[in-house]
Amino acid sequence: MDLSSQKTAGVAKKNVSASDTKANEKVLSSPVSEKVSPSLRSMIENMETLGITKDNAEELAASSLTTPLVRVNDEGSIQTYVHVETFGVDEKALLETLEVVIEIANEKLGIIQAWIPFDQIYEVAELPFVKRITPPSYGNL
Repeated sequence: MDLSSQKTAGVAKKNVSASDTKANEKVLSSPVSEKVSPSLRSMIENMETLGITKDNAEELAASSLTTPLVRVNDEGSIQTYVHVETFGVDEKALLETLEVVIEIANEKLGIIQAWIPFDQIYEVAELPFVKRITPPSYGNL
Protein backbone atom coordinates (compact mmCIF):
# COMPACT_ATOMS: atom_id res chain seq x y z
CA MET A 1 0.00 0.00 0.00
CA ASP A 2 1.52 3.36 -0.99
CA LEU A 3 1.46 6.45 1.28
CA SER A 4 -1.54 8.06 -0.44
CA SER A 5 -3.52 4.83 -0.01
CA GLN A 6 -2.52 4.72 3.66
CA LYS A 7 -3.72 8.28 4.22
CA THR A 8 -6.97 7.56 2.42
CA ALA A 9 -7.49 4.51 4.60
CA GLY A 10 -6.68 6.60 7.68
CA VAL A 11 -3.63 4.57 8.63
CA ALA A 12 -0.63 6.81 7.97
CA LYS A 13 2.24 5.61 10.15
CA LYS A 14 4.11 7.95 12.48
CA ASN A 15 7.90 7.96 12.62
CA VAL A 16 8.58 7.14 16.24
CA SER A 17 11.97 8.17 17.58
CA ALA A 18 13.73 6.58 20.53
CA SER A 19 13.00 9.65 22.66
CA ASP A 20 9.27 9.44 21.77
CA THR A 21 9.26 5.79 22.79
CA LYS A 22 11.00 6.50 26.10
CA ALA A 23 8.62 9.38 26.84
CA ASN A 24 5.66 7.13 26.07
CA GLU A 25 6.99 4.34 28.28
CA LYS A 26 7.49 6.83 31.11
CA VAL A 27 3.87 8.02 30.87
CA LEU A 28 2.48 4.51 30.47
CA SER A 29 4.30 3.23 33.55
CA SER A 30 3.57 6.25 35.75
CA PRO A 31 0.94 6.57 38.48
CA VAL A 32 -0.82 9.07 36.19
CA SER A 33 -1.39 6.39 33.56
CA GLU A 34 -3.04 4.23 36.21
CA LYS A 35 -5.72 6.93 36.46
CA VAL A 36 -6.57 6.33 32.77
CA SER A 37 -8.56 3.19 31.93
CA PRO A 38 -6.82 0.53 29.86
CA SER A 39 -9.28 0.95 26.97
CA LEU A 40 -8.48 4.67 26.77
CA ARG A 41 -4.72 4.04 27.03
CA SER A 42 -5.01 1.53 24.19
CA MET A 43 -6.92 4.00 22.01
CA ILE A 44 -4.40 6.78 22.69
CA GLU A 45 -1.54 4.46 21.76
CA ASN A 46 -3.35 3.39 18.59
CA MET A 47 -3.99 7.00 17.56
CA GLU A 48 -0.34 7.92 18.21
CA THR A 49 0.86 4.91 16.20
CA LEU A 50 -1.34 5.97 13.30
CA GLY A 51 0.17 9.46 13.42
CA ILE A 52 -3.08 11.19 14.27
CA THR A 53 -2.80 14.78 15.47
CA LYS A 54 -5.32 17.57 16.04
CA ASP A 55 -4.36 18.95 12.65
CA ASN A 56 -4.94 15.75 10.66
CA ALA A 57 -7.56 13.92 12.75
CA GLU A 58 -10.42 14.64 10.36
CA GLU A 59 -8.34 13.87 7.26
CA LEU A 60 -7.23 10.55 8.75
CA ALA A 61 -10.79 9.71 9.82
CA ALA A 62 -10.07 9.51 13.55
CA SER A 63 -13.76 8.94 14.26
CA SER A 64 -13.55 5.64 12.35
CA LEU A 65 -11.51 4.29 15.30
CA THR A 66 -14.62 4.38 17.49
CA THR A 67 -15.32 1.06 19.19
CA PRO A 68 -18.25 -0.14 21.28
CA LEU A 69 -16.26 0.96 24.37
CA VAL A 70 -14.48 4.13 23.20
CA ARG A 71 -15.93 6.91 21.06
CA VAL A 72 -13.65 9.19 19.03
CA ASN A 73 -14.89 12.24 17.14
CA ASP A 74 -13.65 13.85 13.92
CA GLU A 75 -11.40 16.25 15.88
CA GLY A 76 -9.57 13.38 17.60
CA SER A 77 -11.22 13.86 20.98
CA ILE A 78 -12.39 10.93 23.07
CA GLN A 79 -15.62 10.88 25.04
CA THR A 80 -14.88 10.27 28.71
CA TYR A 81 -16.10 10.21 32.26
CA VAL A 82 -13.74 12.23 34.41
CA HIS A 83 -14.17 11.08 38.01
CA VAL A 84 -13.27 13.96 40.33
CA GLU A 85 -12.82 14.71 44.03
CA THR A 86 -14.29 18.20 43.61
CA PHE A 87 -15.75 20.21 40.76
CA GLY A 88 -16.27 23.93 40.77
CA VAL A 89 -15.34 27.05 38.84
CA ASP A 90 -11.59 26.56 39.31
CA GLU A 91 -11.64 22.93 38.22
CA LYS A 92 -13.80 23.78 35.21
CA ALA A 93 -11.36 26.51 34.19
CA LEU A 94 -8.39 24.12 34.46
CA LEU A 95 -10.15 21.55 32.29
CA GLU A 96 -11.03 24.17 29.69
CA THR A 97 -7.37 25.24 29.41
CA LEU A 98 -6.70 21.65 28.30
CA GLU A 99 -9.43 21.94 25.61
CA VAL A 100 -11.85 19.67 27.49
CA VAL A 101 -15.43 20.10 26.26
CA ILE A 102 -17.78 19.38 29.15
CA GLU A 103 -21.13 17.86 28.21
CA ILE A 104 -22.56 17.06 31.65
CA ALA A 105 -21.25 17.53 35.18
CA ASN A 106 -22.76 15.80 38.18
CA GLU A 107 -21.12 17.38 41.20
CA LYS A 108 -22.95 15.07 43.64
CA LEU A 109 -21.56 11.93 41.96
CA GLY A 110 -18.23 13.57 41.07
CA ILE A 111 -18.48 12.64 37.39
CA ILE A 112 -17.97 14.87 34.39
CA GLN A 113 -18.87 13.59 30.94
CA ALA A 114 -16.55 15.33 28.51
CA TRP A 115 -14.71 15.14 25.21
CA ILE A 116 -10.94 15.32 25.74
CA PRO A 117 -8.40 15.68 22.92
CA PHE A 118 -6.64 12.30 22.91
CA ASP A 119 -3.26 13.96 23.36
CA GLN A 120 -4.44 15.79 26.50
CA ILE A 121 -5.89 12.87 28.45
CA TYR A 122 -2.73 12.23 30.48
CA GLU A 123 -2.45 15.96 31.28
CA VAL A 124 -6.04 15.91 32.53
CA ALA A 125 -5.22 12.82 34.62
CA GLU A 126 -2.35 14.75 36.25
CA LEU A 127 -4.74 17.33 37.70
CA PRO A 128 -4.91 16.89 41.48
CA PHE A 129 -8.71 16.75 41.64
CA VAL A 130 -8.98 13.99 39.00
CA LYS A 131 -9.35 10.48 40.47
CA ARG A 132 -9.60 8.57 37.18
CA ILE A 133 -10.71 8.80 33.55
CA THR A 134 -12.85 6.12 31.93
CA PRO A 135 -15.07 5.78 28.88
CA PRO A 136 -18.75 6.36 29.59
CA SER A 137 -20.97 3.34 30.11
CA TYR A 138 -22.93 3.15 26.89
CA GLY A 139 -25.00 0.14 27.94
CA ASN A 140 -26.28 -2.31 25.38
CA LEU A 141 -26.73 -0.46 22.13
